[in-house]
Amino acid sequence: MHFKKNRKGYVCGTYNKHGHTQCSDHYVRESELIEVISDDIKQMFSSLSTKSVQKDIEKKMAKFIQRDQKRLGNILKEIEHLKKDKTVALRMKIRGEIQDEEYRLLIEDNGNQLAKLNEEKAKLEQGLLHQKQTIDFTKLINQVEQFVKNPILDKEMLHKLIERIEIKEDGSPRIFYRFSDPYISSIFSRATHSTPHGSRG
Repeated sequence: MHFKKNRKGYVCGTYNKHGHTQCSDHYVRESELIEVISDDIKQMFSSLSTKSVQKDIEKKMAKFIQRDQKRLGNILKEIEHLKKDKTVALRMKIRGEIQDEEYRLLIEDNGNQLAKLNEEKAKLEQGLLHQKQTIDFTKLINQVEQFVKNPILDKEMLHKLIERIEIKEDGSPRIFYRFSDPYISSIFSRATHSTPHGSRG
């Protein structure tokens, strides 16, 4: 989106460069965008403003992270066992203790199990990495509280709270907050037992 001072808002960058043959004239007023974001932030703060709620969410989030870390540890152990089984099977084949077909089936099954575990391992590692990179929950609440007291949206606040913003063809904004991340969103949703502030629009 490109900011247009004369329209006091943003237009589609592709349309601005190449015209209607490439995209439609998406447009949103800056004041409208700020109002939508401000309303969302105030609503989020009102539901999370009490200290007891914050502590409860942090406690539950920590529990989910601990569970995922434990599962990751178990997966790493299972992967090591499967690698050892593969080595044992090869030695048995070399010694003639099992036939080629038996060896092939063992290796195929071993490979399938390893593939599934490595896939789950990658998802867990990515999720845990995202969690570590996410703004500390207490700090986030404090920042939101400051915004509610003095509702001015600057670049720093926007970058901390918002992943990206999409403007539909009718000009309505769809805002993806940091909670839009599938892993963080799922944790936040389970911890609060409510609809996560993942997107709007």
